[in-house]
Amino acid sequence: MITSYIPTLESPNENSPTWYKNFHSSFYLSQLVNNVLLSYMDNFIEIISLEKIIIENREELEANGGISIVDGERKIDRDKVYSVDVEIALNELIERFKQQAVEINNTLTCMGVNSNGYMERTVNVDLSILKNSVGTNNWHHIVKGFLNVWEFLFLFSIAESALKTSLDNFNANTSDLIAIVTKKKANATVISNMKEKHNIDRRFMLDIWSLYDDLRNIYSHTHGVLSDDNKEKFKEYISKFKSSFDKAFHSKDSPEMLILDTLMVGSSEIFKDEFLVVDNFYLIGDQELNIFRNVITEFMTELAT
Repeated sequence: MITSYIPTLESPNENSPTWYKNFHSSFYLSQLVNNVLLSYMDNFIEIISLEKIIIENREELEANGGISIVDGERKIDRDKVYSVDVEIALNELIERFKQQAVEINNTLTCMGVNSNGYMERTVNVDLSILKNSVGTNNWHHIVKGFLNVWEFLFLFSIAESALKTSLDNFNANTSDLIAIVTKKKANATVISNMKEKHNIDRRFMLDIWSLYDDLRNIYSHTHGVLSDDNKEKFKEYISKFKSSFDKAFHSKDSPEMLILDTLMVGSSEIFKDEFLVVDNFYLIGDQELNIFRNVITEFMTELAT
């Protein structure tokens, strides 16, 4: 399913182009590194910190639904409990940052080195301000969200590079890459296969690329922070994408489509308007990242065949 987490890619063979072999290696580096970081964090909290966090923060967790009693059994909302531990770790890191600056400055002074005040800086990191800038109270969400952002930007960059290499045209505009690739007669089967296997036609593919290209630009040009202008432009791309999404997966014009309509999430569940807040950092969600990852990997596989 297009919105499911599928971190796999068809393995290249001896006849695969070099650009696809490079894309394959880079793709798995991103998936393995991202997952090992998240796994280390979650497993550490689960194995080492979970019960301690619950005991020391019971009142807060009972109030926000982190822990509850249902039919005599304790229920744990791990996302909320993990958030408490992540925030504790972040506060410890901030103190470590402050101490590191002091220690370096003291070491230089003891060595007789005049740093000209280089390390004499005010370190003031307010987690509440940072949290408000992304529009969520959950630090576990924020950490996962930033991992999503980094993965998306990396995947987009390797896809961009692979497409330009396949075209042997590094001057092509990024926004035009899918249009150029799918216009070439030699690639005629790419879209027909995408349509047959995944119900993604050329119009849908163009809308997907345009949307995620615009999202990449938001991260690159405005540090991921939405403004009035880029929010409205982003919403236009979202609207076109959702129209193609509904046409592809929710048209209900055949028995097969009725089944697909039941299995696939509704377009209202992705790129939700409530997360598009001016002056807030936009964190790409799991389903939105899954769509890009799944579509671009399938497209690259077809292009390399």
